[in-house]
Amino acid sequence: MTIDATTSPQLARMEEVQDESQMVYNFIEWLGQHGMAICTTEDGLRGTRFFPVMESAEALLARYFGIDLNAVERERRAVLAAFQQTQAERASAA
Repeated sequence: MTIDATTSPQLARMEEVQDESQMVYNFIEWLGQHGMAICTTEDGLRGTRFFPVMESAEALLARYFGIDLNAVERERRAVLAAFQQTQAERASAA
């Protein structure tokens, strides 16, 4: 299925990067399964104290691919509303 980028640009972006995003997600999951985490420091890469990044894999991927998750949710709701409207119109016409 191809999403119309003019009406749902964030959903279209998600569709566009789906394969690459899945590979990165699988790697993040693999890290966790092997006791590793994505970390940050207060002093950049040369810091000596590391802290796990407390952001979900979904949020990290969205940030990496430049996707606004709030806009994605709005677009999903709009697509669902349009689908429901179409179904209601078809049902009333029958």
